[in-house]
Amino acid sequence: VRDGRDAHVVLEAVRVNMLPLIRRRLTASERETLTSGNVFVWEEAENDGGLLRWTDGRRWSQSRMRGDYLFYEEKMETTPEEKEAKAALRAKRASDPASVPPSTNRRKDRPNRPNGLTKQTYSALVYLPGSSQPRKWHVVAYFAGDDYLRLPVIESYDYLRNIRVPEGVFVSSKANGLRTDRYS
Repeated sequence: VRDGRDAHVVLEAVRVNMLPLIRRRLTASERETLTSGNVFVWEEAENDGGLLRWTDGRRWSQSRMRGDYLFYEEKMETTPEEKEAKAALRAKRASDPASVPPSTNRRKDRPNRPNGLTKQTYSALVYLPGSSQPRKWHVVAYFAGDDYLRLPVIESYDYLRNIRVPEGVFVSSKANGLRTDRYS
């Protein structure tokens, strides 16, 4: 998924039921088998079977924006010792809210996982025919290392290569607010 146009092709494939829209959290076994090249589309919604946020059971860096996408690097997991220290800190705060917490290992300080994944996300408002309110759909793609250059692209799939995205159905929605550009 190289750019906004590719993301819109994937979203259109979901809209016309060629690809599934994910409406539930990944199962434990699905989380364990996440691999480079996996792509998911999910709907953000409190009702109607949507999700409030995407969870995949992994630790991620803070986001970096590149073009229309947010990128996250997979981080090392919390150790049992860190979990214990965090629980003790929570207990101390509960018993003495005025206490000053000691510095902890924050997400930005945690090392990247060796051979870990990169998560690439794209968000769009989707204007469905017959609906008065747009929906918010997200594309989440995973890749590792240089796989980004070797993974198949939209043109590699006959059923995606020929998709034409209707004008005005998808509007890019960046992390800093609504974009006014529309891809067709």
